[in-house]
Order: sequence, then C-alpha cells, then structure tokens
Amino acid sequence: MSKSAPSRMKKDDLVAELLEYGYTHDDLMKAKRRRLAQLVAENRKGHAAAEAMTTATAREEPDDTPPPAKGESYTARAPAADGSAGDGPEPPEMTAPNWAQYVLGQFADDELDEQNPRVEGLRRVAELLLGEIVEEECDLIQCPDPANGMRASVKARITFLKEGLTKTFTGLADAGPDNCTDEFGRFPVAMAETRAKGRAFRVALRLRRVVAAEEVAGMPLDGENLDEQAIQVGQVNIISILAERQKVAIPAMLKHLEIEKGDLRKLTRAEGLLVAKSLNEMRESGEVPEGLRRKD
Repeated sequence: MSKSAPSRMKKDDLVAELLEYGYTHDDLMKAKRRRLAQLVAENRKGHAAAEAMTTATAREEPDDTPPPAKGESYTARAPAADGSAGDGPEPPEMTAPNWAQYVLGQFADDELDEQNPRVEGLRRVAELLLGEIVEEECDLIQCPDPANGMRASVKARITFLKEGLTKTFTGLADAGPDNCTDEFGRFPVAMAETRAKGRAFRVALRLRRVVAAEEVAGMPLDGENLDEQAIQVGQVNIISILAERQKVAIPAMLKHLEIEKGDLRKLTRAEGLLVAKSLNEMRESGEVPEGLRRKD
C-alpha cells in the first residue's frame, strides 16, 4: 500500500514516520509541519535508494550499507532546537557534482515555484547550510526615472557567520517596464531588490544553473512577440512624462514614427518601446524635430 504524500499528511503522522527513521521526538515537535514534510520526502527517497543499493551489493558487502551513489538524494539532517541542520549525514562537498541536487532537496514544497526556489526558501536553506546571516543589505544603484525608462538597479550584500569567520556574497539585478509585466513593473525598486537578493543567495549556495522564482516572476515568456502584446500602463506613463517635459505632441510623434494610431493605449508593447526610445533620444540631444512640439 502506497504512503500518503508528505504535503497532505498531518503533523502527528509526519512525526511518527520520522521517528521510524531515527529522529528524536523533542526535535521533531519543535519543527514546523512543512519542514517535517520535507524531511519525510527526503528520507523516503534516501531509504529507497539505500535499499536498492544494499540489494545490488549484498553479495560483496553483506555487513555494510553503502553510501548513496553519485547523483542520488541525500537524507537531510534532523532539525535541531536552534533551527540548525542538526545531527545526520554530512552534506556533500560544494565542489561535488551532486551538490546542487542536495541543496534543492532542502526546499519545502511551498518554497518552490515551478521548480524555481523562492527567495524566502533560498534564505532559509542558505542559513541552514552556510551559517548565520549577520548582514542582509541592499544598495539602490539606479533610481527609476523617465530618463532611464523607469528602471531600478539594486546591489544586494549578504554576510554569513560560521565558526567565527564571515563571508560576504553580492548580487546585482534590475527591474523596469521592459523586463517585468505590468503587474510587477509598477514596483521596480522592490522587484530589483528581491531579484538581487535571490542572485546573492544563489551565488552563496553555488546554484549556477538555478534561477530564483522572483527573478523570472513578471518576466515576459520566452518566445512572446512584443508586436502582439498590448502596451503596458508603465510604458504609457513614461511616454506621457517624457512628452510633457519636452512639450511634444503625442499624436504628431506617432505620425512621425509612422504609427497609424492616435491613442497611446492602442499601441503594442513594441510600439511603446519605440516611442519611449525616440523621446529619450530627443531629451539627450536637446533637439525636437520640426512639427512635433505642442502649439500651446
């Protein structure tokens, strides 16, 4: 009879199963349910792998249980009272081929979005494996402004303390209407900050081929045609501000660019990018073509 999925089990049932794997009752009762569900899932995989390996090598090594083979899951450590990894098998070296697989095995189901770890999960796992986080700061490198297309750039800095030594990791990211959907593009600074932290945690955990969920959240899907997407509210606002500052008549600007639409809201995203780029070039050069200025 197959066992229930850990994510659907009650905490008492999760604790009972983990007790069978050798964990202590006091430590388990201090852990949250999602952490217990994660441990159950990992131990089931580890137990199945160990059984398969033992069967395959029983004749050669009848008295010993071999270690997990390359590429197989590792059993996570039991949670300790202080929230650390606790006792259990040591993780592989960070230079080992299966390091990334081990790290990804530490995330709870609700810390993943389409297999991409969320920043909150990256933070917890990083502290679990690398040490206490003693500093987590961000610097705003570029403020969003119509002149830069309302793009924000942020640098994150995260410092870990382990065994009396500190180590710092950084991450850079930006966000704006051109790399976020309208829902997220309204908050470029917050989005850039979250993305920068995600990158810093990925660097710290050496997850080179893994992207944080927040880094792709709000991004246009690969293969999307900008000519088929409606202009975003953020783009309309940028164009309106740039045009107002230079006293450019938007209908005349659209005609100048051979866009046969008199209303900004009817433009495509690609057309909006073209208009914003042209207005920004005019701002930088200080020259507005004849016939584009408003008559007021």
